[in-house]
Amino acid sequence: MLRIDYLVNHPSLVTLLADWFYEEWGGRRPDDSLEGFKIRLQGRMNQNRLPLALIAFFEGEPVGTAALKIREMETHPHFEHWLGSVYVQESHRKRGFGTKLIQAIISEAARFGIEELYLYTRGSEIFYSKLGWKEIEKPFFRGRRVTIMKHLLPKAP
Repeated sequence: MLRIDYLVNHPSLVTLLADWFYEEWGGRRPDDSLEGFKIRLQGRMNQNRLPLALIAFFEGEPVGTAALKIREMETHPHFEHWLGSVYVQESHRKRGFGTKLIQAIISEAARFGIEELYLYTRGSEIFYSKLGWKEIEKPFFRGRRVTIMKHLLPKAP
């Protein structure tokens, strides 16, 4: 059974998540050190304000995470709210855990009254398209071609 909770409720997991991120994405930014990832994760230890991070637990063990961020790409400050840091441990991939984390982030965005959510990816466009995300742009970002995608949420009443 998969359970999703806020990172703020599990501060001891910051080091584990930083290790995951560093192994998966380390070296893409000047501040991509293990300590840099820890600092960014500590900034997401929120529940009632942004940014925030969620953690997925399977059989009581952490298996993945995702975040709801603000202005993820400095080259696109007009896109305010972002899905990011979607990560599932390799041994738990292709089991729907990433999809559940993304759905949970979308629910969090709706809770905050957010109507447009963005992400950028290099290579996972088909995965996100299947979840209703639409490709809107293919800029260069930090020296690499990425795809920016958008998801529209229902307007708040």
